[in-house]
Amino acid sequence: MRPVFSSASTRLNSRVARFSRKPDSRFLWFFGVVTAPLIWPIRKLAPRGTPEARLRWLALGLYAVIWFGMRLFLGSWGGPNLG
Repeated sequence: MRPVFSSASTRLNSRVARFSRKPDSRFLWFFGVVTAPLIWPIRKLAPRGTPEARLRWLALGLYAVIWFGMRLFLGSWGGPNLG
């Protein structure tokens, strides 16, 4: 997945989880399924028992750093402007 999509979907999942009133809502389930592959590597590296909200924020930070790093890397090579 592209880092921009990864950070956007993880951020949206965090917002949906924060404001969801029902823990078994279909909307929350959908975003959980979409972002599960993004949070999985963080879950493997984090200590056992880390809250789900913290895992989402760590994943968001990781994908934002990857996105920013790719922008800098491609910009230094004279690559296309990514916007």
